Amino acid sequence: MPLGTWETTTASSTSSTAWTLGSSVNFSWVYVEIAEPPAVAPKTLTVKVGNIRKMGNGDIQWASQVTLDTSMFKTFQDVLVSIMDAKHDIWESWKFVEVPRLATSQHLYGTLCKCSYCGKIAPLGRCGNYGDIQKIYCQACAPELARCFVCQDGVYKKDASQDSLGQWLCPNCAPGWRQCNCRRWTDEPEGVLCVACRPRKVARTGDSEPIDRGMYQHMDYIHDYAHKPAPHFHVVKGEDGTLVFGVELETDGFPSQSLLGRAMGELHKLDPDEDLFYGKRDGSIHSGVEIVTHPCTLKFHQTKFPWAQIRKIVLKNKGRSHETKTCGMHVHFNVSFMGANAQERDLNTLKLLHFVEKFWSKLLRFSRRNPDEVHRWARRYYDDFTPVPENLAKVEDAKMLRARHMTVNLVPDKTIEIRIFKGSLNPITILGTIEFLDYLLHLLKASNATVIQQMTWKSFVDGVDKTAYPNLVEYLERRRLNVPRDL
Repeated sequence: MPLGTWETTTASSTSSTAWTLGSSVNFSWVYVEIAEPPAVAPKTLTVKVGNIRKMGNGDIQWASQVTLDTSMFKTFQDVLVSIMDAKHDIWESWKFVEVPRLATSQHLYGTLCKCSYCGKIAPLGRCGNYGDIQKIYCQACAPELARCFVCQDGVYKKDASQDSLGQWLCPNCAPGWRQCNCRRWTDEPEGVLCVACRPRKVARTGDSEPIDRGMYQHMDYIHDYAHKPAPHFHVVKGEDGTLVFGVELETDGFPSQSLLGRAMGELHKLDPDEDLFYGKRDGSIHSGVEIVTHPCTLKFHQTKFPWAQIRKIVLKNKGRSHETKTCGMHVHFNVSFMGANAQERDLNTLKLLHFVEKFWSKLLRFSRRNPDEVHRWARRYYDDFTPVPENLAKVEDAKMLRARHMTVNLVPDKTIEIRIFKGSLNPITILGTIEFLDYLLHLLKASNATVIQQMTWKSFVDGVDKTAYPNLVEYLERRRLNVPRDL
């Protein structure tokens, strides 16, 4: 589904007109409507094409009627993708496409976009987004844009500031930052010491008095965003380790870089060899660190991992997670657990996607996120993932999107990432989340498609083993997700 999303709607009439133009935020959408698409592509397809420049006044003049050879395509969807994504010699520019429609029809939407900078309409293939899905820009305007290194949103260069490293800062983030003497950005409120100047251990305040900055050395324990060491697997003696979880816990809100540096020094003492976890920078975090764990079994997380000590260190230095608007908790698990071969893995992944769509409102409450946060960081697919063989192709479609900011992120090769959860320093919340995924994944893998389709939230909650998943039981009670009248 590289160009849009399928949905079934009921048309208001049976008119043969097959295009409609709608808008939402900064999008302009063209709907390509077809009458109940067949399972396989037709050998030929007759379409009408109209010049997109006529769109404004609604008076579409069809340029011509063309019969296309579509015998090489497997599905009708592939045909439409080809029509909208390719240049044909007979087309002077990008066109509307008309195909017949019945009262009930299918729509492929999202094929065109409206540039947020110049306002012109362009094919989606010539557009891109900068941090926020609601901001879409055409290729012609892209050189005028930069990405704010703090919030990662698109910013117009004429409105932004740049430092000596080429990092852009948008007007919204600028109040919390200043430039060091070397013209690099720093958000340290007491001095003007940047990352490159930390080894000197000295910063100067407004009255030019030197201040010892030894704690800045600890900032070196925060690795770059791209840092990805070889995984260290942790299991409790006697376990087979077939299912392991890696947690990315974002923290933010440290009042100063001094306190963040002190926290990193204490975290380093807790795990000096970074055998259990390490710290990374993340573009969505303003004044904090992302704590990334190595892969551990559930039992290791429950009995060996120092979640309580991490919480104590972060809170002592005035860092936060749940209380911020920026922090998430992302949990990875190994794809290999989903099956011995590709087909088995795809089927169990399909069950997972079906569960997420079916119980979306419950998961939203579980996540502690609001809808706007989820839309930005952990969007849903809005598709029918009923776990039947004919839907297996949708797993590959979801992978082809290469969209990382989805609730179920299928982009990594060796892991699947669940991104919906809001950050938290509470060990019960963290462990309850890992226990939830451990229970869910084992249940999905052991259940056939019929059981998954007939599952209710009540039956899911009733099946939780209170001995194996004590934190999950307590968390479900806190979130009122196991109260009978709320099921």
